Amino acid sequence: MKSLLIPIIVAFALMMAGCHQAASETAEDAVAAIQASADKSSDARAEAMIAAAMADYEVAATAAYGRYGVDEEKCDAFEGADKRDCIIAADIALSVARAEAVERRNAILVQAEPR
Repeated sequence: MKSLLIPIIVAFALMMAGCHQAASETAEDAVAAIQASADKSSDARAEAMIAAAMADYEVAATAAYGRYGVDEEKCDAFEGADKRDCIIAADIALSVARAEAVERRNAILVQAEPR
């Protein structure tokens, strides 16, 4: 009976050592998989932020040019210095709107950069 018990104990000890190593490897694999998933999620989030920032900029720029066209039409009602002043005001409004759109876009692009 003793001769049979010793090999069983040795086999059990070897299995437990193997299981312990496998559990450690499994934990390391799980950590690596979680990190890879987080990296992919972070990359996808950054790509989405960039795409949204670019789309928002395009919308804002298009709206600014649309307003500029309307302002130009309004300026046609004036003559001389008044018309020139009106066009200058429209040009300034367009420049400000475009600068604000660029600023908003760039702020989002900075946030989307990986750290």
